[in-house]
Amino acid sequence: MHSVMSGHPNLNFYFYMVNVFFFLISFFTTTGMLNANFYVKVFAFEFILAFITILYAFKKRNRHCTQNVTYISLADLFITLILCAYLYHGIGTHNILDTFWPLAYFLFYYFLRLNGTTDPSGQWTHIAPWVISAHLLLCVFQYFSWIPNHNSLFTIGSTFGNPDMLSTYLASLLPCCYLTPKKKTYRLGLLALTLLLFVLLQARTALIASILTIVFYAAAQFKLPLKTLLACSLFLGILIVLLALWHPESLLGRFYIWMVCCHMLAKNPFGWGTCAFERYYPEEQSLFTMTHPELASTLNYDIVHSPFNEFLNVGVGLGLLPLCLYIAFTVYVLIKAHRIHSKLFYPLLTFQILSCSYFPFRIIPVAAIYILFCGMVLNQTEKKAMGIKIPIGISKGVTVCFSLVLWLGASISTYSYLCWEKGLASGKQGTEIAASRKHFEKAYPWLNGNGRFLVSYAEWNHQNENKEKAYGLMHQGERYFCDISFLHNLAMVYEDEGKLNEANRVLELGIHMSPKNIKMRFAQVLFYQRIGKTEKAYQDALVLLEDIKRTEKTPNPQIQQITYELEKFVGEYKNRL
Repeated sequence: MHSVMSGHPNLNFYFYMVNVFFFLISFFTTTGMLNANFYVKVFAFEFILAFITILYAFKKRNRHCTQNVTYISLADLFITLILCAYLYHGIGTHNILDTFWPLAYFLFYYFLRLNGTTDPSGQWTHIAPWVISAHLLLCVFQYFSWIPNHNSLFTIGSTFGNPDMLSTYLASLLPCCYLTPKKKTYRLGLLALTLLLFVLLQARTALIASILTIVFYAAAQFKLPLKTLLACSLFLGILIVLLALWHPESLLGRFYIWMVCCHMLAKNPFGWGTCAFERYYPEEQSLFTMTHPELASTLNYDIVHSPFNEFLNVGVGLGLLPLCLYIAFTVYVLIKAHRIHSKLFYPLLTFQILSCSYFPFRIIPVAAIYILFCGMVLNQTEKKAMGIKIPIGISKGVTVCFSLVLWLGASISTYSYLCWEKGLASGKQGTEIAASRKHFEKAYPWLNGNGRFLVSYAEWNHQNENKEKAYGLMHQGERYFCDISFLHNLAMVYEDEGKLNEANRVLELGIHMSPKNIKMRFAQVLFYQRIGKTEKAYQDALVLLEDIKRTEKTPNPQIQQITYELEKFVGEYKNRL
């Protein structure tokens, strides 16, 4: 749906503003208890997009401008059908916090296509190096502890907190360093420094994606002979194998996750739901581990939030048909970009390589730039598609509707998040209990389909001695959420309710979900002790002690305490014999 306006004024300023704003999203950062660094970028994206759309809609146009010619392409059909699948699965989930921001992606795409956004001057190649430089500088400051990283698990993460997310973002921008001859020394130096950062951060996916894209560019730009291409391909293959073997346990873990996801896709080809991965994947992983115990040793993840593959993510969430449509869309855009020799081909290619082993759509700045580039390519190539004349008033009206939906969705998302955050903050302090309860109650209508919210609300009620409501929320959360910690707490709930079989079922599920999790197996030993199955507890304790000695070379204080408790129980049991 590429729009061409008769008498349309020069809108380069607005297109430049779009570029700048969506590059600046990456610098939004904050701290908080609820993944605040992620959600601040979500809210920034939604509100900035709403601002740009409404500003564009009310821009004064030439009085002679009366109609648009909107070109509808095959790519638009693909996206529309994917949107229909998303709405089918997402409507009525009562989880606006995690349901709305992917919807904003669709609205952004339609805005770009409807209003014909292009970048003929290559503005993004001028802006991106400065963005990369700023993030590299922030990394230096964090390395020397001059400024903190918001994620306490990592020293370096710039404004993303997580070094892998930062590397993914930088990799998506890196082609700008070699796609223009301007300031060649500076750009090549920036390229080298960024690749070095990937090595230091052990960001294998970003490094492989960047190197592959550089090789594709070199082959196309310099028209390398066949022998040289074969030699480069051999070298690249060896390099990829070495990078893959850098941390083989991580690679094997991802292969295991992909196998489980393929099994889920085959089991339900119509999709498990837009926000259902965290609910259903753990159970399916547990069932897969039961039937394939020989593969369980390759799994090194206790909690899996994503398939580490965007194609599988679409397939598991929306189904097989939307997956095929998404693959068709990506191939279509890449072919179009390649045919017109667009510089945007290389960052688009980088994104797809990243998508094969990570989750760039969950990194808001990366996804925003990808959609922006897709829109730019299609707006340059779809002029021969089917054209529909529409009045300028309707075009403006549709854009205003986009803006209103964005404002409304972003406002409700932000409101529900802040209520949840404030409720937890008050509860943590142990003061203003009534105010904290009000915050949770305000968030509940919008988030009663969000498993994490229900679990945190349950924990808050349990801390404040409202056991009945806490247990009810835990059972409600069981429909939307599942991880090791949750299953441990849910087993205790079932045990307290006298449902011992259910408690044991939940513990078994958690153990098969993550066979290497010592804490979950220890919880089952304690459970058998409490219900009087002392012999079973003793046998499991012996096996667990042997596994700890074999696998835990340098056990942490928690594992040491578990070992002490197990040895104490085993000793007391032997003395009673």
